[in-house]
Amino acid sequence: MDKLNLSSKSKVTALQTTGDRYIVWDDQEAGFGIRVGAKAIDGRPLLTWFVQKRLPGRKNPKKVTIGRYGHEWPPAKARKAAIKIKATMIDGGDPTVEKKAQAAIPTFGEAARTFIDSKHRSPRTTGEYEIYLDGHLKRFKNFTLDQITHDDVRALHNSLRKTPTMANRVIAFLKAVYKPQLVVHDVRDPVADFKNGGGRKYKESRRKVDPPHYVLPRWHRGINEIIPDHKQKVRDVIYFAIYSGLRRSEVCGLQWSNIDEKTGTFTVTVKGDKQLTVHLTHQLREILARRRADTMEGCDWVFPSATGNRREGILPTGPMKSFRGKTGNRFIQISEAGGAKFWLHATRNTYLTVCRDLGFPKKMRKFLVGHEPGEETGDVTEDYEGDFSPEHVAAAAQIAADRIESFMFERVVPEDLKPSWLVAAAAEIAATIADNVYSLDESRRSREVM
Repeated sequence: MDKLNLSSKSKVTALQTTGDRYIVWDDQEAGFGIRVGAKAIDGRPLLTWFVQKRLPGRKNPKKVTIGRYGHEWPPAKARKAAIKIKATMIDGGDPTVEKKAQAAIPTFGEAARTFIDSKHRSPRTTGEYEIYLDGHLKRFKNFTLDQITHDDVRALHNSLRKTPTMANRVIAFLKAVYKPQLVVHDVRDPVADFKNGGGRKYKESRRKVDPPHYVLPRWHRGINEIIPDHKQKVRDVIYFAIYSGLRRSEVCGLQWSNIDEKTGTFTVTVKGDKQLTVHLTHQLREILARRRADTMEGCDWVFPSATGNRREGILPTGPMKSFRGKTGNRFIQISEAGGAKFWLHATRNTYLTVCRDLGFPKKMRKFLVGHEPGEETGDVTEDYEGDFSPEHVAAAAQIAADRIESFMFERVVPEDLKPSWLVAAAAEIAATIADNVYSLDESRRSREVM
């Protein structure tokens, strides 16, 4: 059997070993063939694609192995590779050299693993990268970096359009994987090609929270109505977030070993795997006192999971993670019962808004919640400024907590707690108007004299 239609999968799989190695040529593409091995593996012969052509200036034809028949090299893909290799030969190139260079290009999965392992990252960030790689980017894992095109990126981006934030993050991770590889391999950046071709990130909409004086009393009513007294731990973790402005993971992951009663501070790990020192306000101390009285001996979690068993002395295996109750999503229920939309990260937004209205400098607001100075605005001047003293930070944290408490328990009329910048602006305008009135009166009198 000298020639066969090698584009037919059924005919290729029907090839049998004869005890001797033999070659079958394609009946359509000259020089393209498949080598049938002398021995069988698991009852099937070893089939290897190759292409053969005479190079200019050489007497004997050059044979180039394409790959072994199978999932990686089906008939159609092998035929395309053969045509490409022959074209290279016609132009005088050496496909063997190009094939070695091609083999050196890693797969996306290998490059992604190198990127993830290249430096220390927080467990949360590493976990997100693993999800991207094994989820949305799974189909690219066995592609070499030069096989992913801008059309692939566009299709991926479009497939995630219903979740714009996720779409943008996945594409950003894809680009981050490519960036160090562009220095050592001759490959194109498909994300850059996607953007140059008109591709744009999706617009991400942040959830907006209503003013503090409006939402805080409503949240308070909703929390007390939905969360029963015997679930005080759930109430406390929410109130702790309200009074501190910390993220959900930072509050839930709080440990007794990180609380220093002498200095009145505790430390949490924030984004970027950095440590943030937080000052204990009166409100936070009250919450911790309740949690201390309810904590099992030997348990280091302030808000432990429900996996422990006090009677049997089994300690909780980790911190609290779920806020879902037996009747459903507690956050939705709090929103409906209180009359203001509630989600846990909204407590952070409200905390920052309160600090802004109190007139705290932007650097102080960032410091209280663990944001990097100059992180959002690129203001490098903030990096040169001296740090706030611990006494000033503690005072600012207490003032913010007191303002939050006054709103939550409706102890004052919101109009009596105008933002400091608004009060200052009103005073300045009033002074200006007074000066102008005086000037007008003087001008009027001078005209009358004349």
